[in-house]
Amino acid sequence: MKIVSETVFSFQDNYIQITINCGIADTKDLEKQEYSIENLISIADKRLYHAKATGRNKIVCEIK
Repeated sequence: MKIVSETVFSFQDNYIQITINCGIADTKDLEKQEYSIENLISIADKRLYHAKATGRNKIVCEIK
């Protein structure tokens, strides 16, 4: 991720820098919830927004 954030990309004569944020969930995260793809996506989505809110350019697998 550091390589991506330090790279300057060219797009239509503009130069931009980007960051990457990810929220990750797996079936172990569903201890108290019914197994469904919707519940996994919901957990991953919450973690993605946590990554954005706490500094960006990171991967969040679990929120403590």
